Amino acid sequence: MDRRQFLVRAAAVLGALITPAFVRDAQAFARAEGAPLLLPPAVRANRTLIAVPMHRGYSLHIGTPFEPMPMWTWRELAEERGCWGVDEVLEFIAEHNDGLNKRERRALLDEPADDWLVAECWDESYASTTLAFNYLDELDLGPAFGESRHARGTLHFIESYGPGDNTRVVEAADALTLSLLQARLVELGEATELVIERS
Repeated sequence: MDRRQFLVRAAAVLGALITPAFVRDAQAFARAEGAPLLLPPAVRANRTLIAVPMHRGYSLHIGTPFEPMPMWTWRELAEERGCWGVDEVLEFIAEHNDGLNKRERRALLDEPADDWLVAECWDESYASTTLAFNYLDELDLGPAFGESRHARGTLHFIESYGPGDNTRVVEAADALTLSLLQARLVELGEATELVIERS
């Protein structure tokens, strides 16, 4: 797990939004409203980052949170999703279906793929938490947790909850962290709007 924070800069720093005054305002807003203070994107948003409240903090998503895993055929898994190559799929089918000739194995390409392989591909490349993880992981959000005494908030970048799990998720510790995340996205010129999912 990787943890990151947001650097609080002096108001005199050109383009700085995460200043001591903003942190105070965001903390006061969170206490009063129970929600983050979210700045609008500086440019027209073309991406939505969704924060879903959890028992503690928020999970971050791009796309429909907790969208059910699709049912893919072996062909979709290989050709459209790019998780496996066609030759790899045919080799897997041959290993798990003794006695089939080459034509029969090819016919199985249009049958539903094994759920666990679809789940692995989905978790690694297409889940809404993975899309948010990959997007945020590429950005210069701030220092690693504890590297600067001038940093606030906590984002947890989680690459698995345990053995055999391919989950990738970013969790924001609290409303202040979401306020700082949106402000940092604005500082970076990202066309991303952070919204809170209401249940």
